[in-house]
Amino acid sequence: MKDDGKIRYFITENFLLIGIILSLFFWLLEAVIHTYVFKTAEFINQIIPSDTNEFWMRILVSAILISFSVYARSILKKRKSAVSALKASEEKYRRIIETAEEGIWIIDKDARMVFVNQNIADMLGYTTFELLGKGLFDFMDEELKEQALLHLEKRKKGLNELYDFRFRRKDGSDLWAIVSATPIFDEAGNYNGALGMITDITGRKLIENALREERDRAQKYLDVAGVIMLTLDEKGIVTLINKKGCEVLGYTEDEIVGKDWFDGFIPEDIQDSIKKAFTALINGNRIIEYYENHVVAKGRIKKLIAWHNVTLKDEQGNVKYVLSSGEDITERRKAEDALKERVDELERFRKVTVEREFRMKELKDKILELEGKLCRINPN
Repeated sequence: MKDDGKIRYFITENFLLIGIILSLFFWLLEAVIHTYVFKTAEFINQIIPSDTNEFWMRILVSAILISFSVYARSILKKRKSAVSALKASEEKYRRIIETAEEGIWIIDKDARMVFVNQNIADMLGYTTFELLGKGLFDFMDEELKEQALLHLEKRKKGLNELYDFRFRRKDGSDLWAIVSATPIFDEAGNYNGALGMITDITGRKLIENALREERDRAQKYLDVAGVIMLTLDEKGIVTLINKKGCEVLGYTEDEIVGKDWFDGFIPEDIQDSIKKAFTALINGNRIIEYYENHVVAKGRIKKLIAWHNVTLKDEQGNVKYVLSSGEDITERRKAEDALKERVDELERFRKVTVEREFRMKELKDKILELEGKLCRINPN
């Protein structure tokens, strides 16, 4: 193989010399043919023929052979340069692919892997050799295959896509990844496969799932609470409300979370005062641990709520959220007001009764006084 390479190198670098040698060979061959085949003259006289046409014909053919050798040499050099550039480019992109942080694969039109880099092999727990020829569906659970088919159909329509997907590693564990997929078409415009770039986000997903579980657990605790639990951000937007809060307001959680608390659930006549108190609480200018105000429930029904407030701060000490627990005291306040009214009524009755008793005593004293006077006037 080394000798073949040397020969190719010699031919490429000495094409002009080869052209000259070929032209000389042709010249001598013509002399031999005319001497021994056509017997027109002695061999020595055919080296430089006396026939003008023959002479110029040999000159023309020799020039053509030499010119062709020069042209062929330039073509081969260009080809060699192009091949070297192509190899350098392939090597460059191969290094980029192999050193990329993302896993990269190329699948054919039947969703079988025809190229993989080392990163995707490491992510899935296989060697690159084991992955080649495997189908894309070999790395996912059965319930996800229909979803994967929908993504593949989008590739066939020429659509690029970026989406989260869960794959199955060789050891059976989950590989959560961001998939960036690009379709590949041949020169005729036919779908020929797809290029996928895979970013491992398993760690992030585990954290998200853990946070979601904690949030769901906290939500369950809040839902079993017998009071309203409400969280507002620094703009007064509802970020959390429990089941009791939804029951009191008469709305679903989706109808409350994300809404402006003051514009949506506070009576218009007290909105300004409540907003000012909330702003003072957010800015840390005022501590309001207990507050009573009306809210507007579904159907424009007003309910009186007793709030206990706690501020939640970030690492810099800025208030980010206000957590409030509220108790619906509408009926209790009505009962208290009714009781107070009854007490006031009884107090009024008592006062009237006492005044009446004093008046009766005064009248009795007057009667006794008059009877005494009458007895003195008329002893019999």
